[in-house]
Amino acid sequence: MHHAVFGEITYDEDELSWVGRCRLPAFAAWSMQPNGALEQPGEDQRAGFFPLTIYDATGVGPSVQQGNTYRFVQQNEQDTCEAVLLALLDCYRSFYGSNWDWAKQRRDSRIWGWLARRLLQDAYEVPDDLKPVVRCTAMELSYLHVGAYAYAAFRFDTADGLDSEHGIAVVFQPDKGASWGDASAIHHVEAADNVDAE
Repeated sequence: MHHAVFGEITYDEDELSWVGRCRLPAFAAWSMQPNGALEQPGEDQRAGFFPLTIYDATGVGPSVQQGNTYRFVQQNEQDTCEAVLLALLDCYRSFYGSNWDWAKQRRDSRIWGWLARRLLQDAYEVPDDLKPVVRCTAMELSYLHVGAYAYAAFRFDTADGLDSEHGIAVVFQPDKGASWGDASAIHHVEAADNVDAE
């Protein structure tokens, strides 16, 4: 069907979701740097297009809240992208855990400085450092919402030890911000106005 907000979308009865595509040029920019550990972006990705999944168990059509979030992301894509990448940076730091903190504290130490500097040599300190090791692969919209906005998830392929077994997703909600989880994080949202809805 043609939707006023999402354009051409098709209902997948097996997945209880609408599927289409979205244009996210700022996210696509993070998928352009070559990295032998990641698949090269396809033609659609290079043009800024990503698969879009809109969860809807009813099959009636996307909710107003899903449309609001989609429009918000489109109108504030650069800021959304930055918030999502900051969450990915937190993900990286959590994977390296105490080694990160230990090295940051001791990088100027006379005794341990050489080891600390070695550990931090390839460390990602700002979101721009993630460009070579991050590929956005899709956007998903949950039926769960808080206020006027549904939750969105941005799925990523990552390199350099960032990948969990099934990939990483950053869940974003305009009023709640961004947080990272595994690829199924969009299905584990707990704080929502309609959390008990089917």
